[in-house]
Order: sequence, then structure tokens, then C-alpha cells
Amino acid sequence: MLVIRNIPDEIDTNTIGNLIDFHRTYMLPRYKKLKRYYKLHHDIEERTMEDSKPNNKLIHDYPGYIVNMATGYFLGKPVAYASKSNNNGYLNVLQDIFDYNDEADENAEIEKTCSIQGEAFEIMFQDEDANTRFIQVPNEQIIVVYDITLDPRIKVAVRYYKIIDQNNNTTTKVEVYTKDKISYYTLQAGLTYILDGEMEHYFGEVPIIHYVNNAEQIGDFERVLTLIDAYDKQQSNTQNDFDYFTDAYLLLINLSETGEKDIKDMKNNRVMKVEDGGDARWLIKDINDTALENYKNRLNKDIHKFSNIPDLSDEAFAGDLSGVAIRFKLFCLEQIASMKERKFKKALQRRIELVTNILNIKGGNYDYTDIDMSFTRNIPANTTELVNMVAQLKGTLSEQTLISQLPFVADPQAELEKVKQEQESSLGYNLPQDNQVLSKGHINE
Repeated sequence: MLVIRNIPDEIDTNTIGNLIDFHRTYMLPRYKKLKRYYKLHHDIEERTMEDSKPNNKLIHDYPGYIVNMATGYFLGKPVAYASKSNNNGYLNVLQDIFDYNDEADENAEIEKTCSIQGEAFEIMFQDEDANTRFIQVPNEQIIVVYDITLDPRIKVAVRYYKIIDQNNNTTTKVEVYTKDKISYYTLQAGLTYILDGEMEHYFGEVPIIHYVNNAEQIGDFERVLTLIDAYDKQQSNTQNDFDYFTDAYLLLINLSETGEKDIKDMKNNRVMKVEDGGDARWLIKDINDTALENYKNRLNKDIHKFSNIPDLSDEAFAGDLSGVAIRFKLFCLEQIASMKERKFKKALQRRIELVTNILNIKGGNYDYTDIDMSFTRNIPANTTELVNMVAQLKGTLSEQTLISQLPFVADPQAELEKVKQEQESSLGYNLPQDNQVLSKGHINE
């Protein structure tokens, strides 16, 4: 989060240039490194060795494993929305906008970026058909500035990017977002920002949503980067040692008269004559396999431990585990997901607020605080155990609450409606005939 004191409401081109320079100098290198690691380009690739020595560069996809596990566990199942006041009209309008924007996929991609780089950004706009849109913009292109209030809000955002024309000429474009308008600039001669035009928007605030992975805005594998580098290095060195073994020297003892022709004959015939006092053996490097494997196993455990991502290949996850056992083994991952949920929910509420501002301008009368959301962890469930639990709690909790505990029921409310319809349709088969006694003292009218 960048907070600048006394930044004016109308920022000038000098301020724009300073913000972009700050972003390029202090933020862009980190973004690029984290994305580079996620795309399987680790620092081991830059290692150099003497020409005569093996130089294996083995890359282990810990970043991908960590990001995919954290993202899948937290947002593998879409966010569910509900109206606190049962305003289904408002909820349906929002859902239509979400569907138009592929909201579930958008959320998953944003969360993946948060997991990699610690934060993500989303721009909201109205398209040419006046549809409300929201789409993620790369961290490498945008910087946001917050005010200095106790509850900081985005005061201005600057997006910069390059475009290439048909003549292969590169031009830098800049967009500046404030609470009421968007200003468009072009960088001329690499020195001056020329204003191309301005356009009002009607979101009521800066139309940028800032998603953060945690309060420190740190990626999920960022804390264990040095451990990943160490693991890559040790595995590469082990492979180098095996290559050394393949290229081992043949040591001939007391056979100094052996010539090149003799060596060639030995290779062809696979026979070696050794005189008294002579010997031949391979000269190889002694490798302490046990110590190396123990060290690499410790690195592997530390990577999982300090990233809070469980190793599903561990024997602890073998067998048919109960729901309690599964949750216990995923306890550390759940702590990470809980922090993610609080931050992500806050950003989604801001998205709903800006969407609602547009809806109200178009004639609606909605309150964005009426919308609630729920997150469901994507974990394997012991279905038999859950069904038994639901059956035991019947009569204690509401039917909707009980049904919502079953992982194979996507929409509990819709399922209740189906049950009600089935009960009503089968009711006619059980109705008594006219004048038939229903119970003692009661006759059907």
C-alpha cells in the first residue's frame, strides 16, 4: 500500500512521472521475480560452472504447488451470495452482472495473483453497451495511492502500459483514475506526458479494487524462496555428482607402459591384462548419500512447514480419513485461508458497492450492505460421516442449514423447494376418501 501525504486531488504530470518511477524501481522487480518463479524460471538457471564440469539446473515447482493448493483450497468452490433482507430482485440483478463478467473465474484468477505476488488489482468500467464490467489488470501495470485517514481509501490510481503499432513503434500510454474521471496521457519522446483526453465515470469512487493476500501483502511462497533455491541447488549438485560418476577416470596402477593402442584394445575387447603389482579401478568422488538425503528431506519439510501448505504425498494422508482427521491435517492451511477470506471479502464488498452505485444511478434503490457472502473450503469430505451427522441433528437445526452441510448439494434453497414440490405432488395419493374416518372423533368434511 502506497500512502503519500498532501497529494493533490488533481495530480500533475510531474507527480505521474514520479509515481511511475517509484513503481518501476521499488515494486516491479519483486513482481517480476515472483511471477518468474511461478513460471518455472528459478535463480538456478543463472548458475555457471567450468566448461569441463557438469552443470545441471534442476527446477522444482514448489511455487506452483503452493499457489495451486492455497488457491484451490480457498476458492476452488465459487463464492455464494445472499440477501440479508431476502431482496431477491437485487440479488438477481447482481448475479446477472456477475455472470456477464464470469465472476467465479475472475475471482479465482485474482486469488492466484494474490497468492503469487501478494496483491492484485481490478478495474471497473462501463462498456460500449453500458454494461458494468470488472477485469483484472496486471500488477506490473498499476500503482494505487491511498489517503492518510484512519481507514485509508484509494485516492488515485495510475496505470501505464506500452502499445506497439504496425510499424513496430512502441508508445507508452497512461491512465489516471480519480473518484470522478479518467484522464488519458501519452508519453512523448520519453520525457513529457501529453493529455489526450478525459472521461467521466459514475462509480462515485476510484473504480479500482485492491485485493491483498494478507496485511503484509506477501505471496504464499515468498517466505520460502531461499529454501526453494537451496533445494534446487542440492538436487542439481546431486545430479552433477552422478554425471561425475558416469565420466569417472580409470586409474591404472603400475601400468605406466599402457599406450593409446592398448586402451583402445581394452575398450573393444573388454579385457584388461594386469601384471604383478598392477591394478585398475575407477576414480570417483565419494558421496555421503545418507547425509545428503537427510538434508534434502529437511529442506522439503521446512518448505511445507513455513509455507503452511501440507505435503499430500506424506504418509499421514494415507488411508480413509475421517472429516475431523482431514481438518486437523489441514489446520495450518485453514489459518492461511481464514486470513485470505477476511481480506478477499473486504475487496468483494467494495466491488459490490461500486456496482450498486451504478445500479442506483440507473433507478435502483439498493444498499450494498444488504448482500452477504459465504466461502466454502474445497476439501475432500467423508460423505457417509456427514450424512449421519445431518440425520442426527434433524429437528435441532433448520432443514436449510442441514442440507447446506452436504457437499453434493449446490443450492440448499433450491433443493428445499424441490423437496416441497415432491411432497405436494405425492400428497394426493394419501388423501382419505369422502366420509372416511381420519382418526377417532374426526371425519373428513
